[in-house]
Amino acid sequence: MQKQKIKSNSHKAAYELIENKFPILEKEKNLKKIKLKKKEIISDRIDDIKLAIGLIKEIIEFYSLKESKKYIAGKNVIYTIIKNAWNGVSVLNPQTKEKNIYLDYKNYFPVETKEYIKGEKHKYRYSCFTCDNLIPNLNIEMNFLNATGFDTNRKPSHVWNFNNDIAICPICKLVYSCVPAGFTYVYDRGIFVNDNHDVQKFVRFVQ
Repeated sequence: MQKQKIKSNSHKAAYELIENKFPILEKEKNLKKIKLKKKEIISDRIDDIKLAIGLIKEIIEFYSLKESKKYIAGKNVIYTIIKNAWNGVSVLNPQTKEKNIYLDYKNYFPVETKEYIKGEKHKYRYSCFTCDNLIPNLNIEMNFLNATGFDTNRKPSHVWNFNNDIAICPICKLVYSCVPAGFTYVYDRGIFVNDNHDVQKFVRFVQ
């Protein structure tokens, strides 16, 4: 791992959620390059080298903790994988107030889906653009998906007669949020291998 990532904003946000308050930023600050001066040999700086190795071991141990992996690796997945498929909402909303990425995702996708399932759908007047399920309004658009949806408020000409009817239900929104799990990303381009004749094969491929 690159040293500068230790003090990146995404990592700093993850540190706040980790119960083990290891002084990781202080350790990073004390971890400096060891440069040999003229006429110096490695043995002349052995104490500095041992100190640096000790700091590196402490940092590695911190990053190896289960809780550290949960939040720091989670942040990395968001910005290296998920962001390739969708953006601007939930954990990728720059204005989100929820610091816990797992709670943020849960509240934005699964919770709304559960509420929708319990709703009285026979009273709804609109239909989901994807699955045709009845929906109460046209609030959930597809513009959070990269290169797929569009902002109907800014681009009304994209829909028939300038009247927007493109909206999806919370169930489809939840399913679309899982799109990154089915792709392997290489240089920010997704590759999908269609080996999903059954759920077991698909899950094995994703893992």
